[in-house]
Amino acid sequence: MWVLSGLAANCSNLVQIDLSNATELRDSAPAAIAEAKNLERLWLVRCKGLRIWELGVGS
Repeated sequence: MWVLSGLAANCSNLVQIDLSNATELRDSAPAAIAEAKNLERLWLVRCKGLRIWELGVGS
């Protein structure tokens, strides 16, 4: 997920991102996105490659 890591590192003012329908995302994606420290909203609708419930999101 080097693209997401780069996005998070180089876009310090990023507050929202919609990755819905990104079928190629895998379980390493949330960790890469978490580097965006100002992120307030994240959409992951229909991202079938992610197992969100196993990552503790929303717990």
